[in-house]
Amino acid sequence: MQFTGCDYTRAFVRRGEVKALKLLLKHQEVMPVFLDLGKTVTLSDRISDGLEKFVCAMYGWPSYSDTNKLRYDLFLSRYEMKSESKPFAVSQRVDLCLLPPFRSSLIIHSRRANYVAHVWRNSHIVYAEIPSPVDFGWKYITDSLVVDWNEGDIMPQWRLVDILDSTNSQSPRLDCEEIEEVILEKVEEL
Repeated sequence: MQFTGCDYTRAFVRRGEVKALKLLLKHQEVMPVFLDLGKTVTLSDRISDGLEKFVCAMYGWPSYSDTNKLRYDLFLSRYEMKSESKPFAVSQRVDLCLLPPFRSSLIIHSRRANYVAHVWRNSHIVYAEIPSPVDFGWKYITDSLVVDWNEGDIMPQWRLVDILDSTNSQSPRLDCEEIEEVILEKVEEL
């Protein structure tokens, strides 16, 4: 299954082929998405949305259909403040590769998987008209074809200093709850 990792597409960390296949067998409603993968070289919104929902299910949350929301909720559940005496202490090492990909990265990954599936579907045609992989998950940089990992910013463009500056300047010392509220407000604005 080129979507979950092969020579041309990366795998999801700790989400192997066997888990994906078992999930696919358990949730038959997503089967048409994979059957249509690669029928055309362009990725339809229906297939893209179906793949995003499948990724959410691969990470253990089949009720989600938005990887950005799932990523945020998983991050909060794993790395939330454990005590007020150490508000920024994390009980375990932060490993962001264990979270689902950002939607922008997932869309490009899906384009790459769709392109590879399209090539495989047309491999029986002697002179198949296969377009360049550029804009289908790859790009040219200095005459080399490289993987395109994401579009736009993958992290918010504000810093903690910006958040603290935007709060009430008459009370420069904020308690932990106020800082957490301000941070959550900024994240929700995104």
